[in-house]
Formats: sequence, C-alpha cells, structure tokens
Amino acid sequence: MPSRLLVVSIVLSAGAASSVRAQSNASPNDFVPKAQYADTVAKCETSSAIGPVREGEHGYLLRFGTVDSLSRVVMATWDSTGHLRTYSDARGDLRGPPIPLNKRGMKTSIVIDFEKQMGLMLNFADGRDRGLMISIDDALHAKAFGPPEAVLDRMHRQCGAPAYRRGPDTK
Repeated sequence: MPSRLLVVSIVLSAGAASSVRAQSNASPNDFVPKAQYADTVAKCETSSAIGPVREGEHGYLLRFGTVDSLSRVVMATWDSTGHLRTYSDARGDLRGPPIPLNKRGMKTSIVIDFEKQMGLMLNFADGRDRGLMISIDDALHAKAFGPPEAVLDRMHRQCGAPAYRRGPDTK
C-alpha cells in the first residue's frame, strides 16, 4: 500500500511565511531535488563539530567540498542504544545569513526524524520552499536523494559511525 504523503509549498517574505499550500497523496517521484549531489571526497567530523547532542548520543558529519565551497553536508545522530535518531542532508548553496534569501542559490535539504517516523524533503529556490513529507522507508531508499541508506553505510565505513540497524517500523 503506498504511503500517505504531503507536499508543502511555502513562500517566504522577509523571513516570514506568507503563504502555505499543501497537496496530499503525492508520490516520492513528485519531488525532484533542485540541488543535485556529487559523490566526492568527504571529511568526517564527530559530535563536537555538529553542536550539542543529548546525553549518551553520538553525532557524525560528512562535509563534501572545501571550506570555501561546501556543496553538501550530511549529519546523523545515534542514541545511547545505537539506534539512529536523526539524519539530515543539505546540498547546494549552503550559505546562510548575512546573505539575503534572494541572493542565495538553490538548496535541497533532506531530514529524517526516526522518533517522529517521518522524512521531509525541501527545495529552496527563488524565495520559495517546496517540500514533501514521506515515510522513513521511502526516504531511506529514494534514489533521487542519495539514497540516505547508502550514505549511512558510507558514514559507518569512513567515520566509524554505528552501523544503521533497521527498526521494527522500517522495512
């Protein structure tokens, strides 16, 4: 049975949401990342580099590109029992403030929250955000996004992160 999906479109105006539209029953194929990824050399970092994590958690980060020109950053955190808690993948123009929104290029973000059992894919382009909420299983295997499950395997091999173990709620 196909997962129930929600496509969200937000138009930003001076940093505030000015309109929101949603479309239900979309397919993962309805979302095409605006910012494509390149499987290149990446530098590993641990939780101290990604900021605070909950007590007992471990975070890992893969940075693709150079310090001056990051093209992709993938982050994941595991809880104290070794279960994956969060996964995020940001690619494209990763500059933030003080660069105004209208001067930034395209960016695609993929966030998977294992506690909330959902994935969110967002494209940022031309002052508009367009996204797709999907199941964890769909998000982990979506070839257009990476796929995240393969990136988690790379993080395990390259950085020493815990191996991803599928829970009872993922296939």
